[in-house]
Amino acid sequence: IEPDIVIAATGYHTGLRSILGHLDVLDGSGVPKIHGDAQMDAYPGLWFTGMQPRLTGFFQLAGSTARKIALAIDRSLIFLRSGFVR
Repeated sequence: IEPDIVIAATGYHTGLRSILGHLDVLDGSGVPKIHGDAQMDAYPGLWFTGMQPRLTGFFQLAGSTARKIALAIDRSLIFLRSGFVR
């Protein structure tokens, strides 16, 4: 399978160790080390949202974080379609 995008809605618990545990993207608690539109150089195109605990809760920032990730995805797809190779 060579998907353009994969969205994993994991709920209130990440459960990502079984999927991503072999990669160095999770901290000791199994929470992603990056959040929002941030990316790791080793894994371009991998984004996480909703996994950072906040005093105000996740939903207050959900819309703005989703917009940031959507823009980052759009930029990355434009970059890929341009044929530019790093």
